[in-house]
Amino acid sequence: MAYRAAVDYEQVGYQLHVRIVCTAPITDRAMLSDQALDVSGVIGVRELATGERNVVVTIFANDSDDLTRIAVEIGAIGLAVVSEELVRSDVTQLFSEFVSQNLRGE
Repeated sequence: MAYRAAVDYEQVGYQLHVRIVCTAPITDRAMLSDQALDVSGVIGVRELATGERNVVVTIFANDSDDLTRIAVEIGAIGLAVVSEELVRSDVTQLFSEFVSQNLRGE
C-alpha cells in the first residue's frame, strides 16, 4: 500500500501553487519531464498524450520572483512555457474500485 504525504505548503512559506503548462517535442517529452523534476520548487510533472501543451509542471513558489526563477529554469532545459496557472484548490480521492475492493477484504 502506498501513502501520500499531506504538506501544507502555505504554512511553510510557499504561497503560490502553480501549474506551468509547457510544450515539448514528443521525442524529448519523457527526458525533459524527468529533468524538470530537478528544478527546485517542482513537485510534480504530468505528461499528456498530445502534440502541444503536453507537459504540465506543478510547482510551489514563495513569491513572484521565485515563480519567475522556476519558469526560467524550466524553459532553459528545453520546455516551451505556454502558460502559468495559479491553482486555487486541488482535491483528490482514492479510485472507487480500490475503496470497494478494500471494503470487501480483497
